[in-house]
Amino acid sequence: MGVYLNGTGAYSLFREDYSLTYFVDKSGILKELVPILELKNPAEKDGRKGSAPKYVCITKPRRFGKTVIANMIASYFGKGIDSSAEFDTLQVASYDWYKKHLNTHNVIRISFNELPDEPVTYARYMARIKKRLLKDLRMAFPEAEIEEGDALWDALTAVYEYCGGERFIFVLDEWDYIYHQDFVTDAEREAFTKFLSNLLKDKSYVEMAYMTGISPVAKYTNGLDLNMFSDYTMESHTRYSEYFGFTDEEVDDLYQKYRKTQKEPRLSRKDLACWCDGFQTFSGIRLYNPYSVVEALSDNQSGSYRVSRESQGENVICSAEKWAELNREFASDHLEKYLMRMDYMCGEELCTGILIDFRDQEIMIRNHAMDVIHRAFGVIEYPDWEDFEVFLEDRCFPRTRFHLDLVLSNLGLDFYDPLSIIEKTRGRMAEDHQWIRIWYFRPDRKEKS
Repeated sequence: MGVYLNGTGAYSLFREDYSLTYFVDKSGILKELVPILELKNPAEKDGRKGSAPKYVCITKPRRFGKTVIANMIASYFGKGIDSSAEFDTLQVASYDWYKKHLNTHNVIRISFNELPDEPVTYARYMARIKKRLLKDLRMAFPEAEIEEGDALWDALTAVYEYCGGERFIFVLDEWDYIYHQDFVTDAEREAFTKFLSNLLKDKSYVEMAYMTGISPVAKYTNGLDLNMFSDYTMESHTRYSEYFGFTDEEVDDLYQKYRKTQKEPRLSRKDLACWCDGFQTFSGIRLYNPYSVVEALSDNQSGSYRVSRESQGENVICSAEKWAELNREFASDHLEKYLMRMDYMCGEELCTGILIDFRDQEIMIRNHAMDVIHRAFGVIEYPDWEDFEVFLEDRCFPRTRFHLDLVLSNLGLDFYDPLSIIEKTRGRMAEDHQWIRIWYFRPDRKEKS
């Protein structure tokens, strides 16, 4: 057993989740993953074979249970522990392959959102991961004669070749965390992509690679380095979606448990439907945010809509004088045609200034952030109106959010309009620290003396 290889940490966290009053059994996802393993193994006596690719990337919003599921997967497959006490009581125990795969695989479980001690640099971040995993491998497989300076993929290849074809399931949580960190340069982000490619792509020691994050692989790669992964998102894919978030039926069951265990219940089932924000999947399934549901039931009260709570500040109306001063960076003779400015912010740092002409449907931008990930339009230097519309909708909750009418009503809106939503929410999202400051130009406005 080690820190990353066949460790006990994921199992410890899974046991905590399993013991909670409002635990929901999502072990059914394992019936999607086991065929991946059996595809790469010799056929069984009954001729049964698997039928799925071995590189899976699940991308969902935060707090929809990705880490909980990752811990469960590692706890079921990993050799480092005996998790039968928990899994014997779950749905997965009903499958004929249950015992065969329970705690019988080498699992490498890494959470990429864990940082080294200060000062945090990319070099120290990567050195920590490599050092820990190399140590685990050297302890578990001394016959492979791994050296401290070996690349991870060389060490894993040595284990495969010298130790009877030992293979590994990789469970990698928050795979895209590093791409959002200010201490990482563009070159280092590219290096991290190369690291994942070298570690996982076309490697005989990979039995399966299961990654989670908030963004699909294609967003941060050139389409080649990690093109072995199949991306699965809540909004555009049916497969896997039911395992992330709570269904109506699961919330019904939790609510009945709440009614039985809460001495003075103050929540109605309708309260959960109204305030526990969620999504409608590509297949039409309504999913509740697990964190919101459990928090409401545990606290015996509902919360207000999250984006509305996080809105801050007031939009600013500018006179002609103030407008010209604000937009000196644009050096335009026609500033008066632009009646709105958006500042795309990361915390208190201005990343992109956007001037908007609604009549002619034109925009001008000035990028201030060196990091393209923090820019409003990424690598696009001269965005058009269509790019602007895409940007606006990306900074809103999706049109598929269930109870959309109620959410809009809570914001004081009658219909779904991305610009109107952003004027209310400042474009804040749970996935990042970016938001939008808005300025309006009113030529007839006079500044107070």
